[in-house]
Amino acid sequence: MNWIELGRINDFRGFSYRHWPNGVIMGYLISFSSKDGISIKDAVSLKTIYNNPGYAGSIMNYYVFNNQLFFCVDNRLFQFDFELNKLNPICETEESQIGMLSMNIAVGGTYSRRPRINKYEIIRINGCKPFYKWENKDAPIHESNDDIVIFENTFEGSLKGVLIEKSEKLWSLPLIGFSIPRFYKSLSENLFLFMQSFDTSHPVIGDLPPFIRTAKLNFLI
Repeated sequence: MNWIELGRINDFRGFSYRHWPNGVIMGYLISFSSKDGISIKDAVSLKTIYNNPGYAGSIMNYYVFNNQLFFCVDNRLFQFDFELNKLNPICETEESQIGMLSMNIAVGGTYSRRPRINKYEIIRINGCKPFYKWENKDAPIHESNDDIVIFENTFEGSLKGVLIEKSEKLWSLPLIGFSIPRFYKSLSENLFLFMQSFDTSHPVIGDLPPFIRTAKLNFLI
């Protein structure tokens, strides 16, 4: 079997790794760079579908949920309209940047070492209203449909499952050893998988191999 080169993309450094496969499944290569800003290309022909250099230099990420495409640009969230070929603003945060946990929930965050600031808020995208705020190093990484959010704290080495609107911690799970990089995946409504040190070039305690754990989202472990 021989490989056939269809084309090349020279500047493709700024893609969102976690949602990269979903973008390809939709048929698009989605990227952004300090030079070109946001770029959407057809995955086969590499023809540019959309380009917006106006956001070059911004903090950007993209998300694909239910075949819908969203862009987080600094503290604003946009949904891309494929029919009109435009970005529609749908939400923003008073913090310095925004990210999505799901179709329903976004997180606004401000982090600075000087002065030392760790401020976050969880926002319902429908109506763009924050309903949970905190100031510590817990970082939300996943949300389930029943408003249970999993937080990662790399400084204290833990994962926590929290029922947000009641501020109730359901469970806590220690992160063991040198555990970067990490991989997270929701397997079902109630089951969440994470893998520590899946890249074997990153050692863990002693000669232990990489390992996988699963956590039930709404039960004590």
